[in-house]
Amino acid sequence: MVDFQKKTTPLVINWHLLEPCNFGCRYCYAQWNKSQLPLVFKERHLSEKLISQIASLQKKSPYIRLSFAGGEPLLDKDISHKIGFSYNLGIKNSIITNGSLISKNLSLDSVSKLSMLGISIDSASQKTNQKIGRSLNGKACNYENVIRFLDESRDINPNLRIKVNTVVNQFNWNEDLSELIMRIKPDKWKILRVLPATPKSKKEAIYYEQYEQFRVTHNHIPFAQFEDNSDMICSYLMIDPHGRFFYNSEEGYKYTESILKIGMETALKNVNFDYGKFSIRYRGSIV
Repeated sequence: MVDFQKKTTPLVINWHLLEPCNFGCRYCYAQWNKSQLPLVFKERHLSEKLISQIASLQKKSPYIRLSFAGGEPLLDKDISHKIGFSYNLGIKNSIITNGSLISKNLSLDSVSKLSMLGISIDSASQKTNQKIGRSLNGKACNYENVIRFLDESRDINPNLRIKVNTVVNQFNWNEDLSELIMRIKPDKWKILRVLPATPKSKKEAIYYEQYEQFRVTHNHIPFAQFEDNSDMICSYLMIDPHGRFFYNSEEGYKYTESILKIGMETALKNVNFDYGKFSIRYRGSIV
């Protein structure tokens, strides 16, 4: 449950718009229980209602950031409208994408309304990305295109923060990503140990020693931030494609009722969320 007495602290809410993705990562956690509830992202009026509920939290916290995620959020053809609508309500916006559709489906106008742009990168190797499933028809993301787009995005939005997310898994734990990461020069590089949160991802779990080797290899990078499984549990506020908060448990994901039905404050009271762990993850930063 979120402690609303802490009125001076920021909140980051991750809305997983949709489950589909153009890649097929073997460890993917984007598998939610199906529901008779509508898919919120498909209906503009429902999307606006949900974003308005998120905006209502500005009465309780001075900084609300809405992170659009997936699946692959750039498969949502109405993503630009969502970003613009959220921006006009005073919410800080961010998006986390695999990067493959970034120059095609993310407009520069939308970039100007983002506070943070995140790219998921697990490997610099075409073969490794194919093994992980980070490819479409055998073709992995072209990171040269991503770097060019990020440079252009920084030019039009000097306040834009760049983040890279990497999931350490059984195919990349002994890889050195330093060269690629230093070319991107993100404000933060979040390095997560693959979380066995779904039946699919449980098959891809790695040993602590493998995660530690990746940490040792990249410890010299000053903006690297490491998150092991225990750091992730109950430290994220996440909304699924049906508009429900969800969180991890030993039995898999658990869900609240739809935020559109019961309202934001009531829904938050039913979320297993540890604000202390959340604050440690951000350490005073909202990137």
